[in-house]
Amino acid sequence: MRTLKYAWRFLMRSKSYTIINLLGLAFSLACSIILIRYIHRELTVDAHSVDPEHIIIPLRDMEGNIHPGSLQQDWTEADSVYILDHQIVEQCRLMLQQRDNVVYENSNYAMNIAAVDSTFFHFFHYPIVAGEASLEAPNDAIITQHYARNIFGKENPIGKVLEYYGKNITIKGVIGELDCKSLLQFDILVSYRLIERWQRMDISLMRILPGVNLDKINKISNVYRKDKRGNRIRWKFIAWKDLYWENSIGHDDDYDSIMQFGNRTHLYILSGVTILLLLVGILNFINIYMVFMMKRSKEYGVKKV
Repeated sequence: MRTLKYAWRFLMRSKSYTIINLLGLAFSLACSIILIRYIHRELTVDAHSVDPEHIIIPLRDMEGNIHPGSLQQDWTEADSVYILDHQIVEQCRLMLQQRDNVVYENSNYAMNIAAVDSTFFHFFHYPIVAGEASLEAPNDAIITQHYARNIFGKENPIGKVLEYYGKNITIKGVIGELDCKSLLQFDILVSYRLIERWQRMDISLMRILPGVNLDKINKISNVYRKDKRGNRIRWKFIAWKDLYWENSIGHDDDYDSIMQFGNRTHLYILSGVTILLLLVGILNFINIYMVFMMKRSKEYGVKKV
């Protein structure tokens, strides 16, 4: 108790030093905490994915133009089958359409739309706050809670009918906010079977058996081959958990808002800045305290003499 009284008396006698010390340390800690939260969010991207180590995605390289793609191509060579059927547990197709128009009550809304197979929810867990996570029928749709408020306000979105690609789609479920950051930034999910032939190339997700050697597969697949159209294409297979950090993917207008990617170099720099801020704050606190104590010791010595 006596120590606490002495400490309090010491702080009150040197208010300016105390304020400078505490403000410097508090600012350093606050900045460090903000950066640590951001770094943690980056390191836990797609934490809602199910077994991400065994979810793989093919990257299509057409003479340096690299994008996520699908292996459903008409090849001219027999050795273009890189992953055998018995190595694949299940698959899911994605068709990403960003800033596409959806009509509700004669009003147009620009939305990021993902057309997916019904197996999509076997690959990712999303919180469902209303309705159900079902895309069994071709005209089923699931909307995010945020975008449902933009369109319907406080009304219950379940059962509402929107028009997309000239077809009616019915809202069957509402997805709530994720606890983690997600690579996929869609506003609404529709069934892949809604349209017989989509105008864009789809993306394949595959869940493979444990023990499948991707490095061995990539040695074979990462060689340019020609398809029936004469395009020189090669493939690289990566785990879904690594896709966010894949810096070889071309970031263009096709995916700039519906898919988000990270940068490991930037994260390393931020980690270094965080450590530096902590060290500067702590050393500054100690330094000011030591200067003050030296001053006090001199005053005490003068008084004693």
